[in-house]
Parts: sequence; C-alpha cells; structure tokens
Amino acid sequence: MSQQLCQSNANLHLGQIVLDLQIQRCTSEQKHTNDEALQWTKDAELANAQKAYGRVSTMESAMAARQAQDGTRSEKAVRPKPHPQSADQSKGDVEAETKLGTAKEINNKHSDIGPKAREKTILKLRNAIEKAHKQVRAETELGTAKSKIN
Repeated sequence: MSQQLCQSNANLHLGQIVLDLQIQRCTSEQKHTNDEALQWTKDAELANAQKAYGRVSTMESAMAARQAQDGTRSEKAVRPKPHPQSADQSKGDVEAETKLGTAKEINNKHSDIGPKAREKTILKLRNAIEKAHKQVRAETELGTAKSKIN
C-alpha cells in the first residue's frame, strides 16, 4: 500500500503540526490590551443590566400604584344567570318562528327559580306546543277541504 502526500503537506516539516497545536504565548502588551478589552465589555454589560433593573423597578412601582388604586374600589362578584333557549328553532320558516314565539316568551321569564318554576315552564311549553299542533291540524284540514271542493 502506497500513500501519496498532499501537495500542501509535501514540503511541511514533520514537527510543524505539533508546533501549530501548541498554545501561543502572548507578550505583556498583548495581555494588557486583552485584559482592558475584557474589562470594558464587563463594564458595558454591567451598565446595561443596571439600566434594565431601573426600568423594571419603575414598572413595578407603577404597577403597585395602579393596584393600590384598583384595590380601593373593589366590585362585588356577580353570578351569571342562565338564559335557556328552545331547542326547536327553524331559521328559515316564518310560520314556525311565529308559532315558537309564544314558547320563547315563556322561556325568557327568569323571575321564578327552582323545580316548581321548571314544572310551570314545562307545562306552559306543552300547552304552547299543543296549541301549535292544533293550528297546524286546522290549517291542513282547511287545505284538504279546499282541495276536495275544487
């Protein structure tokens, strides 16, 4: 097995690779300039942090003042009231909407609360539904009577 050298490594001294990997020594002037640059960046970061702390403290004091103002005028919590709606709503039919109108009016009364009120509402809804059925039957009977006459 023969190996060929790369052209870049052909004229390279054998120990040059080891010499390149060694830590390079700096002169005292280079070390002094590096230390100054490092100190300057640390000071700049510290100044930026102090500015940020100042902004945060002003925001916190403003929030505390706002909370103190809001805390003096507290409002009483209000329990939400349910608004029941009828399940049988046809949107395109005008006749059905007028027939369901009585049921909607019955459902929207919130003065009575409890099981007795629910029973009353159910009875009223049943009466409204029966009334609507009677109207539909009467209309269909009139329609069939007219068709028999013609």
